[in-house]
Amino acid sequence: MIDKESRTMDIGQKILEIRKAEGLSQTEFAEKFHVTRQTVSNWEHGKNYPDMETLMCISDEYGITFDELIKKDKALIRSIDRSRRVARKSIIAFSAIGVILIAALLIKLMPGLVSKFYYDPTQVVAKCVDEDGGYFEATRLDLDARVYSELYLPQFKYDYTESQPIGYGKYDFLLEDETRIDNAREHEVSGRIERNHIQIYDPAEFRKSDAEFVRDVESDGDIKDWIREDLSALDDGKRYIAYITLYEDMDYEEACKWIDQYDTGFPWALIVTGDDEGFAEPLGVYTDYIGIRTAFDQEKYPYLLSFRDPFMEDLYEDPPNKEEYAKKHFISMLQYQKDHPEFLKMVDGDTSGVEGEPIREWTAFKIHYVEKNGLKVYGFAVDATKEMLLNIVDSGKVCNIKTQGNS
Repeated sequence: MIDKESRTMDIGQKILEIRKAEGLSQTEFAEKFHVTRQTVSNWEHGKNYPDMETLMCISDEYGITFDELIKKDKALIRSIDRSRRVARKSIIAFSAIGVILIAALLIKLMPGLVSKFYYDPTQVVAKCVDEDGGYFEATRLDLDARVYSELYLPQFKYDYTESQPIGYGKYDFLLEDETRIDNAREHEVSGRIERNHIQIYDPAEFRKSDAEFVRDVESDGDIKDWIREDLSALDDGKRYIAYITLYEDMDYEEACKWIDQYDTGFPWALIVTGDDEGFAEPLGVYTDYIGIRTAFDQEKYPYLLSFRDPFMEDLYEDPPNKEEYAKKHFISMLQYQKDHPEFLKMVDGDTSGVEGEPIREWTAFKIHYVEKNGLKVYGFAVDATKEMLLNIVDSGKVCNIKTQGNS
């Protein structure tokens, strides 16, 4: 029968037997395993245990399996089991804490991460120079609103924007205009962009001029008399936004000089961008717009935000209606829209083609047409009084005028 002492021989006794069998003092044994003599003494008297790394070293050094070294030391085995349980619980606890921290981090970062996959109006895309030589940064919405409003909205040109991110691809925005048709009135538009969809709280503010310019007008009498009769109902002294359609397309500089003589406010010229039949989609430029100089990709869009040579020292040294500059400005805007169709797709509600290929194809066609034919003016949008409009009708160049109240 095995006595109780043999059954419960602890690791300290085994270390003592090993040390004596090897003829080593406690000091010599301690040096082999990089501990102090007192530590070896404490092991042999059962005051504490070697750590797992030291036990493995003793096992390797003397050719004793780890199992043989510790299997009869029930207290050590219980201690190891207890350490494993504590370690397991610690791992679970730390894992849970890690999951919570990761979840909290994702919750904090997720709104911004999701937004990276959608149109970001706050993205800084250009450093611009104003006419006083001061630098400022332009966001994606700044450029998109400037280009879109000048091309499509004769009533207003939006020159300043503010956007507030609210996470997950959502932004509240405000557009402020530098009014072209009615300089006496400040104007702003607010809305929300949400995951590549735009909501303008007053959709009428983004009204295009599609139905305002009409050339194929039929009348039993003289067209001039018919238009004069219609204009006679307007109030004297009041100003109106007027959409003037010409009988025939005019060269840009000729058209600008013709409209300038009537002293209307900030004319917007409708440019022919269609085919040889003279089709004019509502796309235009302001004929009296200086704009700003910009450092935004001048090689590709040299006149994007400016109607003048960006390197001209005196912005006023040439007349504003010079076709050379107006054509470059118009093409720069079209090229920018071709390369960045997202805003146009949102405003038009176009969901065809993730990358906006239909927009790119049609815009490329318009650029080609203008490069081949130059700027041909189909009509004007102006700020004018009743008297101004009657004088314009008397020129004999107008086939239609539509008006809307202004001030």
